[in-house]
Amino acid sequence: VTVGDDALTILRRHAAPYLNGDERTRADDLWQQARLLIAAAAKREEQFHTWQQNEYLQAVRQIEGALITTFDLTGVCEVLTSALPRLGIPACSVALFESAGHADAQARLILAYHDEHVVELPADGLLFPARQLVPPDVFPRNRRYNFVVEPLYFRTEQLGFTLFEVGPRDGSVYEGLRTTLSSALQGALLLRRVNAHAAEIAEQKYILETFMANVPDNIYFKDRESRFTQ
Repeated sequence: VTVGDDALTILRRHAAPYLNGDERTRADDLWQQARLLIAAAAKREEQFHTWQQNEYLQAVRQIEGALITTFDLTGVCEVLTSALPRLGIPACSVALFESAGHADAQARLILAYHDEHVVELPADGLLFPARQLVPPDVFPRNRRYNFVVEPLYFRTEQLGFTLFEVGPRDGSVYEGLRTTLSSALQGALLLRRVNAHAAEIAEQKYILETFMANVPDNIYFKDRESRFTQ
């Protein structure tokens, strides 16, 4: 609005000496109408911006709700890629540090997405030096990219990092996604460790039971108070 008013003021000042009485009156009417049009356009732009911000916030909340109820890495990636078009984010990548907390080591790319297309990766991800941010040739080279790089962490544990190609101009959109994505990844990684530990315990139990069932001698177990437990 200020820029438009300033332009009209300058135009009026330079044109006024060349206008007679009737022409000046008519010109004043036109300038006043122009000021009203500029004010109306500015109000519509402000209303649209407010509506757009509300749409982004609603979309982010829905994504957050879906992510916090997903407990595997594949599901987290699927939720994220399905939400990016709605947010107007053209490209994204997610990488986890190979060694937790070692940001200067290697990272494993678990998701790469661009132009509503998910890049096919190996089942266990793609290993690359973390300092590169993304492996070569993952994204097409036929255009320029402007990325927002967000660290992924839970409390003091560094998990990895994500790249969002700039879409919305509101930085809180990327920050909100980073926070929720970090929590979802932490939950998925924790569940994977629990499952791996449970599988290890089950294997050890199977080996022990198989051994006991096939040795010719009797084997028994007692606790510290000499009570038979098995």
